[in-house]
Amino acid sequence: TTMVQASADAKRMLLLWLAGLSLATALVVVCIAMLIARKIARPIQAMAGVATEIATGNIDQTVDYRSKDEIGMLAQSFRELIDYIKGVADAAGALSRGDMSIQIVAKSEHDVLSHNVRNVSTVLQGLVSETEVLTRASNEGNLTVRGEIGRASCRERV
Repeated sequence: TTMVQASADAKRMLLLWLAGLSLATALVVVCIAMLIARKIARPIQAMAGVATEIATGNIDQTVDYRSKDEIGMLAQSFRELIDYIKGVADAAGALSRGDMSIQIVAKSEHDVLSHNVRNVSTVLQGLVSETEVLTRASNEGNLTVRGEIGRASCRERV
């Protein structure tokens, strides 16, 4: 029975050793998974914060994450989106200061925002032109000159 007892003890010891090894392996795998998840989550959380700020109108944002993986591609798209929004905001700011010389270039035929800002610019330029004509005529004493409604409107539609 001593042999049987020794064999049973050896089996029990082997099972305990295997259980401990399995537990240690599981802990290592969980730790590695947590590190990978954290590496993925951090830049996504940062970009979510940037998106939240942009959604509130704060466009002075930067995305610093750079990588050649999918998250890096997403970060690059965010940088391009921020640049686009800043460009349109700058154009609108120039218009608000009376700078009618701005040139707004749409990114594509689907770029509704740029098309609409360009349309506003066109309408404003028409209004300024009509106002100049009416002012000049008024200064010359010619009160028969009337503005042309169609001249100050935007015919381009998106």
